[in-house]
Amino acid sequence: MVRTAGLVLIFLFGGACSALAAEALQECHTLEDVVVTATRTERKTDEIPAGVSVVAEEDIKNSRMFGIKEALSGLTGVQSETKNGGYDARLIIRGAGLKARYGVREIMILLDGVPITNLDGMSRLDFVDTQLVERIEVVKGPNSTLYGANAAGGVVNIITRNPYEEIKSVKVAYGSENTQLYNLIYGSSFGATSVTVAGTRKSTDGWRQRNKFDSNQASLKVGHLLDEKTSLDFSFGFTDANIQLPGSLIREQFDTDISQLTSEPWCNSGRYSTIFNTSLKMEKELGKLKLKPLVYFQHWRWCLPSWRTAPPATSAW
Repeated sequence: MVRTAGLVLIFLFGGACSALAAEALQECHTLEDVVVTATRTERKTDEIPAGVSVVAEEDIKNSRMFGIKEALSGLTGVQSETKNGGYDARLIIRGAGLKARYGVREIMILLDGVPITNLDGMSRLDFVDTQLVERIEVVKGPNSTLYGANAAGGVVNIITRNPYEEIKSVKVAYGSENTQLYNLIYGSSFGATSVTVAGTRKSTDGWRQRNKFDSNQASLKVGHLLDEKTSLDFSFGFTDANIQLPGSLIREQFDTDISQLTSEPWCNSGRYSTIFNTSLKMEKELGKLKLKPLVYFQHWRWCLPSWRTAPPATSAW
């Protein structure tokens, strides 16, 4: 008798839940994506005369991101790939960027609206801390009118977490080839001031000889509310990235052992970089208008590929 009553109660409760769920579904409304990258103003995607794709926050949370490359994979007309499994991902949008052997060219990369594309048109995705990324907007096709000559193939705007968001998170991941990922992020408010601090360590041995990669990142975001209509945001980022390049193989070497080191003179080459970026942004509402002055600074230090045991050359930007 007791078991029968229990089954009846569960059935009735389940039916009630189903009825409530059906009513809730009828009241749900689908919100359209709103982007700012395509026209520099907030507009719905169906109102923009350009190809636009959005990687939403939920998509990012559900993906296993070792880098920005993983978040962009699967977008229509967008291809992201790497030869060495490290930070030197190549990005192609509708054929633009295809000529680059590594990195990103012909495509403007923005971080919270701040250009991180070098003066010669070269961009890299490695100094974007993936745990801070909230959403990514991709505009396909020429956008030189709004963003200059380096946007001939498209624009990618990487939008990070709001500094006013309360967050506490620690993540540890391990994978094949001794791949390791450590994330730490802490965000809290102190009166009218909010602070977010983050740190990331990535490393992998790679699947070929002399193909190790490691990266250390630190980020700081500070937001301060001056009044109800005025805010001041400061951000600072640091990245130290190193990758060993195993080189190319001839057909015979490829068929014998695909993981072996190249026999070419550049057998000990690599790319080593240290990057600093900082920005200060103010936002003030003036009636229906918004004033958004922005100041930013970037410093790149590249150590270009070295030949065998010779010390690498240095290039500072």
